[in-house]
This record gives sequence, C-alpha cells and structure tokens, in this order.
Amino acid sequence: MTIAIFLLWIVFSLYYEPNSRLSAYLRAICVWTSYMFILTEILSFIKCMEFASLIVGWLLFDLLLVFLCYKKRDKISRIIPHKIYQNLKWYYVISIFITLLSLYFAIKTVPYNFDSMTYHLSRVAHWANNKSVAHYSTNIVRQVASPVLAEFVILQIYIINRGNDALVNILQCMSFITNTFIIWGIAKKLKCKPGYCFLASFLYMTTPIAFAESVTTQVDNFAALWMLIFVYFIIDFLDIKEKIEISKVSITNVIVLGSCIAFGYLCKPSVSIAMVIFAIWLLLICILRKDKIINLIKLVAYSLPGMIIPLGIEISRNIYTFKKLASPITGGRQLIGTLNPAYVLVNCIKNITYNLPNIYDDNSQSNILFFVHKIANALKVAINDPSISEDGVEFQVWPARTYGIDIAVNPVILILTIICIIWIILSLKRTKLSELPTQFSVVSIFCFILFCAVLRWEPFVSRYMISYLALLCIVVCIQIQDIECKSQRFSSAIIGIACFCSLIDLYGLYKYNKSVCQMTNSVSREEGYFFAYDSELDAYRYATQYIRNNNYKNIGFFCSDNYYEYPLIKMLENDIERFEHIGVNNETSKYSDLSYIPDCIFVVGQYIEDSYIYNDIEYHIAYDFGEGWKYILSTDA
Repeated sequence: MTIAIFLLWIVFSLYYEPNSRLSAYLRAICVWTSYMFILTEILSFIKCMEFASLIVGWLLFDLLLVFLCYKKRDKISRIIPHKIYQNLKWYYVISIFITLLSLYFAIKTVPYNFDSMTYHLSRVAHWANNKSVAHYSTNIVRQVASPVLAEFVILQIYIINRGNDALVNILQCMSFITNTFIIWGIAKKLKCKPGYCFLASFLYMTTPIAFAESVTTQVDNFAALWMLIFVYFIIDFLDIKEKIEISKVSITNVIVLGSCIAFGYLCKPSVSIAMVIFAIWLLLICILRKDKIINLIKLVAYSLPGMIIPLGIEISRNIYTFKKLASPITGGRQLIGTLNPAYVLVNCIKNITYNLPNIYDDNSQSNILFFVHKIANALKVAINDPSISEDGVEFQVWPARTYGIDIAVNPVILILTIICIIWIILSLKRTKLSELPTQFSVVSIFCFILFCAVLRWEPFVSRYMISYLALLCIVVCIQIQDIECKSQRFSSAIIGIACFCSLIDLYGLYKYNKSVCQMTNSVSREEGYFFAYDSELDAYRYATQYIRNNNYKNIGFFCSDNYYEYPLIKMLENDIERFEHIGVNNETSKYSDLSYIPDCIFVVGQYIEDSYIYNDIEYHIAYDFGEGWKYILSTDA
C-alpha cells in the first residue's frame, strides 16, 4: 500500500508536476485513496475482502505504476532532490523531530479510546469477519452509520497485517504529518516567507488536539487532510490573473477537488462547511473576473465523477438501511437545532471559548465559565438547551493543559487568531482586500466562526475543530508577516511568545502521551484496550475464559447502543469462528441472519429476567456479573 503512494508520486512528478513535488504527492494521495476505495468496494461485492485478494490487488496496481515509471525512466533523475543535507535547515530538523515523536507514539500506543472500542475498530473487525463492508445487523448503529472512509483504510491495514492492530493508528499519524506539508505549501502559495511557512506548520504540529489525535484511530486529522488538499488546489483557481482556461492542469485540479469533497464528507461531514465557503468564494471571483461560463461548466463536469461515485455508493447504502441520506444519529445531532439568533450566538461563544483556558491566567477556567453564563443570561438563553448542547449536557470548561485525545484545549492558536482579527480590523484602511492573502485570512476566520456557530456544543467539540485550526495557523502567519512590515519588534515578540508557549504545549503533550503509552504497554494488550475503562476488564476476562473453557465457537452479542465490543473480539479471535449481533431492534435488523444459532450470548446493558429466547432456543443465565445488566447466556446453564 505504501509503495503505491511512492510510485504514484513518481508518476505524477514525471507526467504532470515536474516542478512541484508537493502537488504531485497530493495528487498521488487522491488517486491512491480512489483505488483503495474501488478495491474495497469490488472485493466487498464478491465477499472476498481478505489477505490474498488485497495483496493481488495492490501488486497489480504497483506493477502498472512501475510500467508507467519505466516509460519515463530517462527523466527520473530530475525529480530526485540532490544534496539533501545542504538544504537541511534548522526548521526541517524541528519538523522531523516532532514527526518522529508522533510516529513513535502512534505505533507504540495501544488503541484504547471509547469510539475505537465501540465502533471504529469494532466495525473493522466485523468487516474482516464478513469479508465485506456492506451494512450488517448491529445493536451499535454507529458501526454502520458513521462515515466510513478512514476505516476502509484501516481495514486494509488490519487485514494485510493479519489482524494485528499495531498499525491502526498510523493513518491519523501520517495524515497529521502530511497536513504539515500542505499547510507549508498553502502558506507558500500565499506569499509567506520560508520562516513563516515553517511557523504555520509548527503551530499546527504543536496544536494539542492535532498532535493528540495523531496517535489514535479517530478520523479528524484524516478529514483535515481532504479539506487542506481542497484549499491547496482551489488557490490555483483563485490566484489566476486571467480567465480560467481548459487545460490538462486545470482538469486534473478539478478532479482532485471533486474527490476531496467526496472523501472529506465520507470522513467527517463537518469539513464540508469550509469547502462550501471556499467554493462560494471561488464562484464570486469567477463572476468578478468574468470567466467563461462554458469553461466553468466543463470543469464542474470533470469534477463530478470523482465526487458522485464514492458518495453515491455510500449514500445508497444509507438510503436502503435508514431511508435517509444518513442516519439521524450522525451528522444531524452535531448541528444546532435552532435558528434563534440569540441561541446561535451563545452556541458560537461556547465553542470559541472552549480553547481559551490557559496557564497564564490562574482563573481563566472559572472566568470563561462566568463570562459565557453572563452572556447567556443577558440574552435570556438557556445555556444547556439541547438545541445548543448535545443531549442537554451541562456547559463546562476544561482546564488549561488538557491534552486528552477528545478534549485537548488549544489556547495558543486561538489567542493568536484573536490578535490577528484585531490587526486586520485596525489595518483595513491600508490593507487591500483585493489581495489574495488578506481574502484568504478573512474567509478562513469566517469559516471558523460559522463552524462554531452551527456545530452544537459538546464536551468533545475540540476534535471537530482540527481542520479549522489548521486554516487559522496559516492565517496567523500571513498576518504576523504583515505586522512585520509595520513593526518588526512587535512581530518578533509575537513569534517568540507563540513559539515558547507552543513548545510548552509540546512538552506537555510528550509527557501525557508518554504516560499513556507506558501504561497501555506495561500490561497485556487486552488490558491496554481498557486503559480508559478499566472497571470493565475483569468482566471481559471472565467472559473470554468461560467461552474458551466451554469451547464455544459461535458468539452472539446482545447489547445496548455503545459498549466495548472490540476488546472482546480481539481477546477471543483465536478461539471463535463467528460472531454476530442478535436481538437487534433498529433499522439494521433487516440484515440479521435468522438462521444463526450462537453457542452462547454475551449481554451488556440489557435486562434478562431469567432466560432469553432467540430463534426458538432458550438461553439461561450462565453468569451474572452483578454490575448492571451484564450476563453470559448459555443453553447449557
């Protein structure tokens, strides 16, 4: 799989982008993902998603790429950088260090977070067992309802590694690393000096939530990747001085843009907000430039296949299962449930202030909480109303130096953004709004504020912000470079303080991830899965031991929504042959195999009086864990 990306980079460098290694690399990522997606769907259709098929599929693709490289073998020497050591500047060394740090923690940290154990990795295990990514019957609806693209990649990694999950975090890690390259490239396109390009990348690499997620199986860095690629290529159309023309480069660019829209949506629909805003910006520019309508229509047509095909496949599955474009439990619940301006404003403030707690103000946490409540009361807004607070959860503010993978706060980039907003307003008279960097700054800030306004607040909202914080890293560097023209001392002071605070955060991230890594590796891997849920470990150990002792091969899972399924599958992977959800009472029940007879049933979150009848077979309680609706059911009890 990784060889294919390298070969694709060479192919695009030889055929399309001889002068831009980054553009060639980003095109390679798009084609690689498209092939991965198609291969997954084809093998799933014939229920052949397994090791041998994947190896053959990737080998054939690699051979095709080798042939294309061979045809242009005389030009290969031109794309290989010479005397790399002479170009190894100090900021490259810092970037490489942070990259290696992230890579180390990604490989060494056992996946343990709640989402991974309940649905991210659980559905990967089910897909591998079913040899298909088709929807299946499950009590945990998010296993089939949530966006699938990241898990498609993880599934192939999982199968090629023969069920070993040591590399499942690598997708987020490589996305995090690639995002730093793209941020650098976007800043360069927007006329930032090399030092400021590095600063933009450095700010992103030390943004707590971005680094924290780089060592997990969450999907937000991967989603940010598609939004950043989209922005990187759309700038080429925004920066055209003359009218847009049809050319090989413009056609390939819009194909990439179409793919980014599809893949971004299939990864995390929240990134679509920024894509829509940037697309509207481009449309306005095209109107002002008086571009030919026929050329725009042609380019849009070229972008449609790469967008419609992936979306069509996944949306058609959702329509068949849920009778809607997406399940109500995903997407819709994340958006605010009201258009009342006062409620929208309070929701926006709740999300923005999420990242303001800092160590330089001892009372920042309580001050922010007081401030937001004061505004809500003044506007007569119920601050915990379910329309602006997911499930009506009480509004809270996390303390400074919170580095958790779902809740990390990011004060450095937000405070810098506030400074830049003030600078933009103060310099409006002398700043030309027609300049692309200024327009980019305004649009990116607007995207972030709009995102904060429409995304329903929740205690874990930080991870949804990664894509938008990445844009703000670029905005900050554009504006600091502009400040430098007016006052070099002021800009130097801002850079110095920002770098100092970012390094403190990096050190905090290192200590936090080191402790997590040590604790998840100091015990058996199965204990590592329960790092954040250790109270359940004994019950799962007893269940697996009971199943082994009785030589049960077919297991039924009967549970409420959201429970730790993946650890049980992994703890039993060498002892069982088949596992299925039973007693399903939701839209996925249509996929239930009514002929399936489990040897025993593992129950979580369901009350069993004394026995349970499934497929006309009576199962009795073999063991009651006494921890609140958790049992093992067996016909032998």
